[in-house]
Amino acid sequence: MFCPKCGKETPENQAFCSSCGAPLQGLGTTNTSGMGSLAQIPPEIRGWNWGGFFLNWIWGIGNSVWIALLGLIPFVGFVMSFVLGAKGSEWAWAARKWDSVEHFKRTQRMWALIGLIIFIVGVVLWAMYILVVVFAVITSDDGLGVDLRNNKSASDPTWDQLLDFLITDPTDEQAYYEGVRVCTDFAEELHNNAEADGIRAGYVEIQFVDSEVGHALNVFETVDKGWVYVDCTGPDISTVMPSLPGGGLDVSCEYDSIAYVQVGKEYGVVGIDAAESPTYTFYEDYVRWWEEYETALEEYDAEATAYDLLYDRCGGIASPGECSSLVSMYDALENEQLRLEAMLEDLGSCSWESLGIVSDIDIYW
Repeated sequence: MFCPKCGKETPENQAFCSSCGAPLQGLGTTNTSGMGSLAQIPPEIRGWNWGGFFLNWIWGIGNSVWIALLGLIPFVGFVMSFVLGAKGSEWAWAARKWDSVEHFKRTQRMWALIGLIIFIVGVVLWAMYILVVVFAVITSDDGLGVDLRNNKSASDPTWDQLLDFLITDPTDEQAYYEGVRVCTDFAEELHNNAEADGIRAGYVEIQFVDSEVGHALNVFETVDKGWVYVDCTGPDISTVMPSLPGGGLDVSCEYDSIAYVQVGKEYGVVGIDAAESPTYTFYEDYVRWWEEYETALEEYDAEATAYDLLYDRCGGIASPGECSSLVSMYDALENEQLRLEAMLEDLGSCSWESLGIVSDIDIYW
């Protein structure tokens, strides 16, 4: 035992403290709670303290165990729960004055019950939260912010079946409005329309090098040509509309496009009126053909300008000399115009600017 006056440890049967002389008789049954380090811990209260374990620093404040406030420190709080569970009863007995051992045990049972109730309620609320999140992800938007509706009976189409579907689908006929109707809306609608029509479709998100703005489109796994990316984003995005000499043709863009997506290469699209293949090598050839067309068009414009100047000098009369070439120049220009029109018909109605170099591709079926 310890002397309640000076704290000196003394033998059990000694009547007086050998250090300060204070009487020790009857100390074994004396209530020493609240005496701090001098308190004698009754064997009956030793053991695991569930109140301290469950309620941590809250229990510490209620029992004047101020070291429990360490539980407010991130990560330390987890460790303190176990420390308070193991040492809490001893610290609480020494920290506060209790009427009796029974009073102490009754109070700690109350703390344990409150802690258990709060713990159970917390577990139930957490489980409900997880269920709500899982349900929302499964039934609402796949975590993408879009509502993808899959058809379990949908199947993969052929290349021709896919093109037929795109021709009749109205998604691309709607306008693109920044902040109102954007690429994700077009991709979501095309996905759902395809699934409703029995065609299995995927939703695709891509990112670009050195850009925080991505793009959304679709993908289909055709049975004869493999994966085919489709971009059906409607009008009001940047296009290059070629014009033919003499006013050109009155053409409108085909907004249903085959997309060409490959990490590390530029994102490209070709309207379905000109796309002959979903392979990236076709897109590279297509870009080269457009460059050849634009070069030929520039040369045509230069020849047409030269013809106009000569025509003015000659008064429109193909007289001998310099003016004699007017007829041959006109015929050559007319033939070239026909060739350019044929080239443009093969190339499709519009040429689309690339959105950038693809850095990442995410596909959701």
